Amino acid sequence: MRTCIAMAGGIGRLILLLTLPTTASAQTQSFEEWLAEDRAAFIEYSETVTRQYQEFVEQEQKAFEAFVKEAGRVWGKDDVWVPESKVWVQYSEDLEERSGVDFDGGGVRVQVVVDADSDEAAIEAELAGAVERLALSGTEGPIQMFRRRLFGGKKSSGTRSSAQGGASYTVRSGDTLWGLARKLGVSRNDLARANGIDPEGWLRVGQVLAIPGAAPAKPASGWKPSKNPLLSGQLQMRDGGAVTPNNAADYAREAVAQGVEVRDVKGSDGRTRRVAGVKLSLIPEHIRVRAQRFRPLVEKFAGKYGVLPSLIYALMETESSFNPRARSGAPAYGLMQLVPRSGARDAYRYVHKQDKLVPASFLYNPSNNVELGCAFMHILSNRYLKKITHPLSRMFCAIAAYNTGAGNVARAFTNTRSVNQAAPVINDMSPDEVYTRLRNDLPYEETRNYIKKVTERMPQYSAWN
Repeated sequence: MRTCIAMAGGIGRLILLLTLPTTASAQTQSFEEWLAEDRAAFIEYSETVTRQYQEFVEQEQKAFEAFVKEAGRVWGKDDVWVPESKVWVQYSEDLEERSGVDFDGGGVRVQVVVDADSDEAAIEAELAGAVERLALSGTEGPIQMFRRRLFGGKKSSGTRSSAQGGASYTVRSGDTLWGLARKLGVSRNDLARANGIDPEGWLRVGQVLAIPGAAPAKPASGWKPSKNPLLSGQLQMRDGGAVTPNNAADYAREAVAQGVEVRDVKGSDGRTRRVAGVKLSLIPEHIRVRAQRFRPLVEKFAGKYGVLPSLIYALMETESSFNPRARSGAPAYGLMQLVPRSGARDAYRYVHKQDKLVPASFLYNPSNNVELGCAFMHILSNRYLKKITHPLSRMFCAIAAYNTGAGNVARAFTNTRSVNQAAPVINDMSPDEVYTRLRNDLPYEETRNYIKKVTERMPQYSAWN
């Protein structure tokens, strides 16, 4: 009897064929044809997913560029706040209200465009409303908002519809001023006049138009508090009490009473706008509060994938400072800053046994993000770096690989990107020597600093192992 083991389509599926020496050649041919078809189908599917990833990245870039351009029209091209891995940014739909939270340093800024002739009381009331919305927001980031405008999607809760609260329309591809006037039942000149635009001019995709004649709503119309505010447990009243949905309005008034900064800004559209702003602070232990929130997830998935919990906490603090809405330029998303077309894709295939586009919305879900992050660390340690024998040396290399890839880790020990060639060199060194080599010889300064930050933060979470 003859035994043949084949790897079909490179997907790790073993096919065991037991055939007699007298097996008909037609049967052998049938299997070979099937194998060829299966491999071709898998390759085609994988290429399709890769194209989906490329389309996703292109859409993200278009959404980012549209946001920066439109926000610049209001705030000036040099004063646009963009989200970062440790900085959460939120804008209203009309871009005239914004807030930014530094999840590393704990600083908070809130700004809103106000009427030029508003008195002090009106300005404070408008700004207090913005602070209250920040305290109770979920929320949708500006890039997500513009993806929704450009490519469709559901609006997240906790996002203010408009600074003025009136009826509005967001311009889509193919819209014209003439067509919208007919669609909305208003004259073209009235629509143009209400929005300060040329009746013969062009509209911009993503532009928010006020609809003339529509009854204005209250300032917070269309806005609903999030069921899970991002800043829950991280803001406090002057008396030390926690800020809750029941006292958020009081907190906002207290914050504004501490002092409001009013200034003029000139947008790239040439208009000068009056802006009111206030600066706040998170509680001193805000990082620990956020870390505590994700303990159940870390305990569950670190255990499932055999990863040290303190390592996961240290990675999360270094990557995002426990900001579940983190977005960096890679682009990478969420608590563990997973890149959709590389680490997130590898981890999703490992966890779900399926190659699939992993969108930002999936990675902004803390449970999804922590599971894929833990799974990716498992893959690094037990697949890419499995030939490194000492567990501590392997962990140091996995930390560096999480940031820069296994190939660049190998370069710190050899002149190649081959982990197979680097492993014997690493195995001849002590863990301390491996750590020192990584700190000194990794190709990029960011990664050399990264491994130091992660390892120094691990002891802070050792009690949670």
